[in-house]
Amino acid sequence: MCFRREAVGPRTGLPAIPSSPCSLRTVRRTIPAAVEAGVTVGRRALSRIRDRRHGGGSTSSAAYCYAVWMRHLVALSEAGLLARVPTSVAELGPGDSIGVGLAGILSGVRSYVAVDAAVFVRGDPLEPLDELARMIRDRTPIPDVLEMPIGSPPLRSREFPLALIDPEASSPEAVAAIRERPDRFVRYVAPWTMSEIIPPDSVDLLISQAVMEHVSDVEAAYTAMAKWLRKGGIASHQVDFRSHGTALTWNGHWRYSRSVWRVANLRKSGINRLPLSAHLRALEAAGLEVVGHVDQIDTEGIDDGAVHDDWRHLSSADLRTASAWINARRT
Repeated sequence: MCFRREAVGPRTGLPAIPSSPCSLRTVRRTIPAAVEAGVTVGRRALSRIRDRRHGGGSTSSAAYCYAVWMRHLVALSEAGLLARVPTSVAELGPGDSIGVGLAGILSGVRSYVAVDAAVFVRGDPLEPLDELARMIRDRTPIPDVLEMPIGSPPLRSREFPLALIDPEASSPEAVAAIRERPDRFVRYVAPWTMSEIIPPDSVDLLISQAVMEHVSDVEAAYTAMAKWLRKGGIASHQVDFRSHGTALTWNGHWRYSRSVWRVANLRKSGINRLPLSAHLRALEAAGLEVVGHVDQIDTEGIDDGAVHDDWRHLSSADLRTASAWINARRT
């Protein structure tokens, strides 16, 4: 089987964060934050051991990939941004599976390109293909949060989107064609550091699922996306602003100074700690029109008074937005 993987350039590291002097007031607030950071480092280490033993943390199951693809497709249709399956799709940060892209191809997408920070896909990249084809042929409803813990993008209906799907794309003959020449349908580029890896004006839909919170330079990433998208092309991003286990509360990572963040992030959770407003500004600066965003609000966690001075600019809305589905369009 010929599966096309491309390696482009060296992996880009996170920029160094300069230390800053601490006032006595800052030290008093930082001491409990530092203790919290140490506790969370140990907790995440135990979690990784548990995941390795029980197979947790994978995004490679067919059901997961089906849910992600269908949620983006249907949510965009419900928002009036898509009337049919797009011809060309790109995915940023697919993780350990290209299953989301395979679900797209089995729905009628003609070409799919996946770009990631490193090579995470192992084994047979077409492993979920047959199960995904069966789910589409059976017109499987989109899984709810009890079946698959993916509640975003949010949907009004979980019914199978028959009007959007090309029924021939998941036929046994189509599946056989994908298996015979997957390189005709799929490109996988990792690591990527340059926008030139995807031709300009070539992508109808660009998606990411819980990825943009891990990107160190979101301005450069959104600028690259703006180049890749055709005029009228859509970017659909589900972004998770939670602390990813680096704090005891979902938004506790905003009570850490830069120096304490080095401790909390010792095991490289890789989140950039940027709030919703920063992503919206970066999208607009890249030349993309923010069409809308659906926010998940969480009033638990730390309040405005517990935020570190480094993050005093956060609005109350940012501090309470746990995740958001953001859609933008190239005009």
